[in-house]
Amino acid sequence: MKVLSVEATIDIYMKRDILIPRGARSCSVHLTENFYVKDDQVDQIPIVSDSIELKNEKVKEILDGFKTRENQKSSLFN
Repeated sequence: MKVLSVEATIDIYMKRDILIPRGARSCSVHLTENFYVKDDQVDQIPIVSDSIELKNEKVKEILDGFKTRENQKSSLFN
């Protein structure tokens, strides 16, 4: 089992609009070589709750993850 990185959880959010809690883990067989959840596995993630409570730290973590993702893929935040 591997702990999912912030970047991996942001990737899941971008694909399925699912927020994954910090410390969530996945079996290595479900991960790419870069430790992101494989696309076919993202579609299998169940939605556990339709509501969440976000603390300031989590919002900052999410936004920082978006920045990191965009800096790697485009110039949106430049």
